[in-house]
Amino acid sequence: MTTEDYRDKASKVAEELQEYLNNTDKYKWEVAKETKDFKISCVKSEYFSGHLYKGEAEYNVPPKTVFEYVEPLPEGPRMKWDKNMKKIEVLKWLDKDLRLNRACTSSACMGLISPRDFVDLIVTKETDTYLSTNATSVDHTNGQENGHVRGWNWPCGMIVHKVPELFSI
Repeated sequence: MTTEDYRDKASKVAEELQEYLNNTDKYKWEVAKETKDFKISCVKSEYFSGHLYKGEAEYNVPPKTVFEYVEPLPEGPRMKWDKNMKKIEVLKWLDKDLRLNRACTSSACMGLISPRDFVDLIVTKETDTYLSTNATSVDHTNGQENGHVRGWNWPCGMIVHKVPELFSI
């Protein structure tokens, strides 16, 4: 694929994530779990026989700080707090906001779920109202991490909204 092909694919993923969030006629999110600090909602997936999940929380910190903590970059703080993440690497920077990433995760459920190796196309976006990572898995010739199975991510991402009432931006 060319950089332009990757850009087109990533733009479609970003549009799809915005639709998940904003098209309330099509996507009827139902609360799956809620605490005083966090809410998880779900909706049936159009891609597979399962659900999409959305987590929501509010933090009284600058949006860029929250974004730095969730963006999957090898030198970012995510590796320090996300105990499921064993490795994050950028396989190739395609542009300043577009990259191929590898993320390797731990096994889960006492080993019933194998350690996984994901290769994702990620585009980051910043607007007046949000910052986001928008990702989807891509086929890549780079070999799997030893002892891992190749995982696959459907369109996914993290959107950090800039809420002026919470923090001056």
